[in-house]
Amino acid sequence: DQEVRRVIESNYQRARNILETNLDKLHAMADALIKYETIDDGQIQDIMDGKPPREPSGWDDSAPSSPPSGGPKASSAGGTLGEPAGEGSAG
Repeated sequence: DQEVRRVIESNYQRARNILETNLDKLHAMADALIKYETIDDGQIQDIMDGKPPREPSGWDDSAPSSPPSGGPKASSAGGTLGEPAGEGSAG
């Protein structure tokens, strides 16, 4: 039990030190994930090199981030978007 505890504590401290040392990169990755939702290996490499991440191929920043107004639309299953599956208004 003591050896397991020592290994866990040692690796916890190692992970914490790595994150604290690279906090700027951690925040850059978090920001990129918020903006792009996913990041690829090229973007990660940019961040690790201290550069801002490039936009993903095919990225279109002009698309609206929220659905158009006008209320929920009927889905092909007969319910409205935004409701859990099987709980549409048609049932």
